[in-house]
Amino acid sequence: GTLVSAEGRAQRFLPVLSPDRPIQAAWRWARDLARAVGRDPGWADLDSIVAAIGTSCPALAGIGAAAPDASYRLDGQRVRSAPPRFDGRTAMRAQVSVRDRPPVANPDTPLSPSMEGSYGADMPGALVPYYQQPGWNSVQALNRFQQEIGGPMRGGDAGVRLLDGDMPAAPAWHADIPPRFVPSTDRILLLPQELLFGTEELSTLSPPVAARAEPMVLRVGTDWPADATLLLAGQAIGLPVVRDAAVPPGVALCPAHAGGAQGIVSPVWADI
Repeated sequence: GTLVSAEGRAQRFLPVLSPDRPIQAAWRWARDLARAVGRDPGWADLDSIVAAIGTSCPALAGIGAAAPDASYRLDGQRVRSAPPRFDGRTAMRAQVSVRDRPPVANPDTPLSPSMEGSYGADMPGALVPYYQQPGWNSVQALNRFQQEIGGPMRGGDAGVRLLDGDMPAAPAWHADIPPRFVPSTDRILLLPQELLFGTEELSTLSPPVAARAEPMVLRVGTDWPADATLLLAGQAIGLPVVRDAAVPPGVALCPAHAGGAQGIVSPVWADI
């Protein structure tokens, strides 16, 4: 398949092993279902899927260049995706037969799921299955695949950017800025206050957490009366009041899932 990153880069991911039937790619199941109802989409392999996507969605027309197609060959051979130490292959089917059988090549990729095939530092960057160089460990071997230490890959970058070229003008952010908050005399804006213990709805069901939770209070500004009654959906809830100079007028802070206020949807306007 193909993934598109936040950078707008389309990158291909390819299977390195072909599973035994009936396991197959999801798009093949969709194709078989379409054929069963007489609507053959004409999907023969992954390359035909990529071409169909590019045709139906012009914004994704470039995903075909994310990696070489299945017909690509390096020095006349498929690119081997198994390292030289991939031995013991016969043990994978020992319960069936100890005779080694050739691995099944995946028709969707130019990779060979075996130790046989071409491999080199100049292979396309999108097809490098691993980094290996005689006498080098895997971290150091990466340097042999780069034009210079920490530089671009000798075989080119993996994937292709879909957003190159003329970009549309950036959209205006926050063009609909809401009006400035104005305190009300008969209502208060109730906001959730995040506490270390007791704020999360499920954790309050744990006795050790509930024992450490702070008392349920209504935290208001310094100009608020000593007590208050809130009317939420017609139900009166009395809460102890704690004055806090950091709370602006017309706003109250309350743990949303603690004590009698459990179920309050915050932020919400509450009648005084």
